[in-house]
Amino acid sequence: MLQVTKRSAESLRVLAEIIRAIRIQAGAAKLSEDDFAREVQDWSEICAEITDHRLRECYLAASRDRSVRAIMQPHELIQAWKVIREKERSRATFAPMAQPEGDACYYCGGSGWQTVAYIAESGNENTAVRACACSAAPAAMRKSEPYREPEWHKRKHSVIWERAE
Repeated sequence: MLQVTKRSAESLRVLAEIIRAIRIQAGAAKLSEDDFAREVQDWSEICAEITDHRLRECYLAASRDRSVRAIMQPHELIQAWKVIREKERSRATFAPMAQPEGDACYYCGGSGWQTVAYIAESGNENTAVRACACSAAPAAMRKSEPYREPEWHKRKHSVIWERAE
């Protein structure tokens, strides 16, 4: 059974503006009031997954991505909504660690992680990452002290620490 969504009057007004703009851009004939109201209701049900306050944003994103002059369809708004949602999810997932108050930590550059170079038994140089001691590092992984001079030194123009010889 099809579930009918209830949108606010404001979001239906925004949707009506979007549909009018789409029809004008495509050079389509003007619809009768009844047909236009039915089209707004249809779009409202088809685009039910798009939150009310993001309708305009989805329309603008869909308009930017299209090159065809034909009438935009509701599925294009839904596709734009999925792209916007995915970008927000990836931005939240890969957001950098919070910067410490004041200046960035000298040892990790404010990332919360120190990159360390070491020579393996085979003679190859490897790198590893470990949590720093500053407040930018995750609390559960935070070390008691960062790698620091004189036992360790930072490579010139780099964030990599290596054991002093």
